[in-house]
Amino acid sequence: WWRHVQNQNDLDQAASLCKTSKTKADKAFSELQSALSEAKPAQQIPQGDVSDPTVLETLNSAVTKASSASETLNANASKNKQIARASTKAKTNVAKATKAVNDGKAEKVEFIKHELQTAVTGAQKIYDDSKGVVLDDSTRTTLQSAIDQANALLQQDDADLNEIQQSITDVKDAGDAVTVSMNEYTAQQKYLEQQRQQQQDDQNDNGNDLNGSTNSQIGDSRGHETQPTHPQGSDD
Repeated sequence: WWRHVQNQNDLDQAASLCKTSKTKADKAFSELQSALSEAKPAQQIPQGDVSDPTVLETLNSAVTKASSASETLNANASKNKQIARASTKAKTNVAKATKAVNDGKAEKVEFIKHELQTAVTGAQKIYDDSKGVVLDDSTRTTLQSAIDQANALLQQDDADLNEIQQSITDVKDAGDAVTVSMNEYTAQQKYLEQQRQQQQDDQNDNGNDLNGSTNSQIGDSRGHETQPTHPQGSDD
């Protein structure tokens, strides 16, 4: 009887430990599946969209090991306690790697946003300086539109990286177009000034020629008026 009681106690204790281990394993397994699900979007992020591409490699490696741990959980239920520890560790690694990837993407977005802000600042100066001195004013309209769109992106917390990069290109291209139009305007004004100067010079030359001709005629006329007359001789 005593042995039976002891065996029962041992069995109860073992069952309790088994139940506890199973509970831990189930919880760890559930958390692992959740971590793997959360990691999938991060795995789809291109390497160029994160500040440190190696974090993606770390994430993929962690997911591979975690998936193996998941299979082990299903195949070896008798090793719940050991598997629970492995699952917990795998979950921690996956979560850590996922965070690193997401943080890397956030850093890259902030870096590109800074680049966009720099482009907007330069473009705004071009816009302000170009008022009234462009050959094609529509270039300024396009530039203002590009600046407005860029500022809208800068206010977004979840702005798409590709949209930000495209906005940088749009702002710079629009600014370059305004600069070209300013140069064309300057060249046109220089040409027109040269034309005006040439006309003025021609008018001055014509005036000088006319004055010279008039003076010559006056001189000839005076010469004829002062021409001495010779008296006729007398018979005396």
